[in-house]
Order: sequence, then C-alpha cells, then structure tokens
Amino acid sequence: MHGKGDITEDAFFSNRSLIKNHIDQGSLAMEQLYIESGRSAEGLIKSLVDLVEFQGRKELRGRGLDIFIGRTLLQKADLIMELNNTDKHANSHLAIMGKPGVGKTQFLLKILADIRIQSNYQTHFIYFDYKGDVVDNQRFLDIAKVQPFRLLQGNQRLPINPFVLPAYDEQTINISAREKAESFASINSKLGVVQKGALTEASGQAMQSVLVPTHLIPIFRIFWKLPI
Repeated sequence: MHGKGDITEDAFFSNRSLIKNHIDQGSLAMEQLYIESGRSAEGLIKSLVDLVEFQGRKELRGRGLDIFIGRTLLQKADLIMELNNTDKHANSHLAIMGKPGVGKTQFLLKILADIRIQSNYQTHFIYFDYKGDVVDNQRFLDIAKVQPFRLLQGNQRLPINPFVLPAYDEQTINISAREKAESFASINSKLGVVQKGALTEASGQAMQSVLVPTHLIPIFRIFWKLPI
C-alpha cells in the first residue's frame, strides 16, 4: 500500500482486493504450517509462537505501560494504571499501603513483572529486599528475568558505579560531586558545611581521574585515598 495513494475504494475492498489477497496468502501459510506441525493444533500454536519476534510495545506520547491492577467492587470495571501517561500524571510515584499480610509485596511484584513484560524487558528496576522474601522467589525472578544480588553473601557487589558519568566535562562533574555530598549529608545529619565541601571536592577529584592518559574509570578506592 505504501506509495499507492491513488488506489480506489473498490480495488481496496473488492473480491480481488489487496486485503483479500493478503488474507488468502496468510491462510495458505497457516495451512502449510499446520501440516508441518503434524496436523496438531498444539503443535501449530507452538510453531506460531516460535515464529513471532516480539519487538516490545512502542511508546506513543508517553503511553505504553498500562498495568491491570484489579476491578472495582460494584461495577466490576477494570482498573488500569497508566504509569507513563504524562497527560494524566506529572510523575509515576506510587504508594502501596495496608496491614501486614494483606499482599502488598505480591501486588508490587505483579506490577514489576507486568512492567518488565510489557516493555519487552527494556524497563529496569532496583528492588531492595530488606526482608529477604523476594530474592528467593524463583517464580518472580524467572518471569521478570531479573538478576538478584546477595550483597551480604559470597562477597557479591552491586554492579553500579556512581562515579561513572555520561560525560566528564567540568559542569557535569561539579553537579555530580555536589549531588554525592548532599546524599551523604542526608544519611548523616551531623555532616556540616565544611565536611560537605570537602566531600564535594574529593568527589570531583575522583571523577576528574578519567581525564588522565590512563583513562581510568573512577572507583571508590580512588575517592577513599584522596587527601581531604
């Protein structure tokens, strides 16, 4: 159809139209696949699934991650949470509240799994499992295709380096250094102005290390050894 803007409505919908030809060709292909599958309906479905290449949902004006979260009590209408519909929400912050044992964790895992599946596993997340009841949930790990890290076992480390930046120009380094100092200050309320300034300077020096000829990726060890 591309480039054929002058096609008539009769040619489009007639018995010998493009649509009919397309359907006929698809039906023949399905029949051939059915025969190759041993005339088994289950085998046909499996063959079709193997042939499909899912490219993920395409985003359109901020939409795309529509998560089913339940139904209303009276009307039994579907409740859909449009996480990235920027026409409805300025952000995607979410609070889940309830008494112990009502299913808050399971509800959250369902949302996370749906997000992973709908985005073709291109949307990632970090889940801090303080109770340890998620890291051993193999069914969730398999469905969401996520990698657990047991930081207190086997010397595993989180594969995140806060000193790696998208660029190492002076402005980006200064902003990142101030952010890191503010982060430490939010953890330790006793951190004063002088200490925050020293942390900012040390963080900046650590990230400046990538500018030397060795192109060393900044790591915490460099930050730790810097004189403050």
